[in-house]
Amino acid sequence: MAWWCGQATLAQAQDDLINLYQAERAEAQMQRMREDPRALSPRPAERVMPSADTIRRWLRRRNGWTPPEEPEPLRIERWRAVRRLERNWFRSEHGQGGWAFSGASRLRPLDTLFTPELRARLEERFGPPTRTIGDFSPDEFEQADAPAQFEYWLVANDSIPLKVMDVNGPFERGLVVASARRYGHRLGDLRDALEAELSGARVEPKRFVDYYYLAANDTWFLAGYDGEQYFLKGVDPPNLHLGRPRLNEYENTKSRK
Repeated sequence: MAWWCGQATLAQAQDDLINLYQAERAEAQMQRMREDPRALSPRPAERVMPSADTIRRWLRRRNGWTPPEEPEPLRIERWRAVRRLERNWFRSEHGQGGWAFSGASRLRPLDTLFTPELRARLEERFGPPTRTIGDFSPDEFEQADAPAQFEYWLVANDSIPLKVMDVNGPFERGLVVASARRYGHRLGDLRDALEAELSGARVEPKRFVDYYYLAANDTWFLAGYDGEQYFLKGVDPPNLHLGRPRLNEYENTKSRK
């Protein structure tokens, strides 16, 4: 016990010595600055009112700078779902200029709901996806590093393009939303508008089935919603030349059990 007390006293003395040295050094530096003939005398602080409007007027008066105005609220009045045969039209109209992807400044249901449930709601609101993994030709599938499981291509207000994509499959939550780069600053508003279209009692999950490819295991599944439950069933590698699966394929395999 005496040893511990002695060590504590020594440590306290060392701390006091360091603090004294730092204070003396700071005082010496300030004294040199005061005696330096090149030093400027300090100016008194300029008082400004804390009100935001007062600060805005003060800034304008001081240097002519005008704070940027807040953008007008974005209202989506019309949605158009791009069908499979309209993909070339969408690419020609909206495929230039690059895409911006939304970040996660705050979590929304589009980030937290299970992806199969979001897919079922998209089916009810917009119909079948614009593109699914079953639409890839064998050559496209081989060339794609990580093909999206499904994609909805949408146009809001006749001019704003969106892509809603599942890149992680039915085990995950959320969807990726992208828009043309010039609308990147509006992605939060666009996600809110899309979420409003998919939420509430007016949008009931719709039955669907699709292929899901798990690249890590080179495994294929039928994934979907049969009206009662969400399902995932392993299958042999499909013939992608035949396109998308049909729900009766899953129901037939289910009835043979």
